[in-house]
Amino acid sequence: EKDIVSLSWHIPYFDLMTNGLVGGDFIVVMAATKTGKTTLIKLAAQSAFDQNETVMFCSQEQAVLRMAQQFDMQKMGKVHSKLRHGVDEETKLALQELQKRVRTKESNIYITPQVKSVAQLHEYISACEVRPTKVFIDGLNLMQESQGENSYASLGNVSAQLKEYANEHNICIIAVTQTNRG
Repeated sequence: EKDIVSLSWHIPYFDLMTNGLVGGDFIVVMAATKTGKTTLIKLAAQSAFDQNETVMFCSQEQAVLRMAQQFDMQKMGKVHSKLRHGVDEETKLALQELQKRVRTKESNIYITPQVKSVAQLHEYISACEVRPTKVFIDGLNLMQESQGENSYASLGNVSAQLKEYANEHNICIIAVTQTNRG
């Protein structure tokens, strides 16, 4: 009954390597700390946003305002790590101008606070005026029910729930997680 939703990474190498994405895909990128996982999915989210796709970005470790500022810096082609130490006057004015332009149109990117369960993710998605075609989760490991000895089983359970959700709602969910956390 549902049409297949054909999507793109909007990152040429990934589109070539994977033959694109479709609604129902659940992708997990696993790598060690400080290897660029968050940067990768922020670029993919920004690219989808730039192509007028509606996307949701769920950061498990950073505040919504901080993520919005990072997306703004990324949009301007600036390194967002400069935000930690403050930005120069020229960058500040450029950010203010960008924010004025973004506010004049309906936004097609939703940034959420920490998501602790698939049910909570569903609440966030249901609250969107336009349903996202892609959901990015930065920190899949922080959605698991237990952090203890059976954490792989817990992570597997959350992943299975997210895959089922992606299929049921015909959306693409892309998550990152660390391989060297407990």
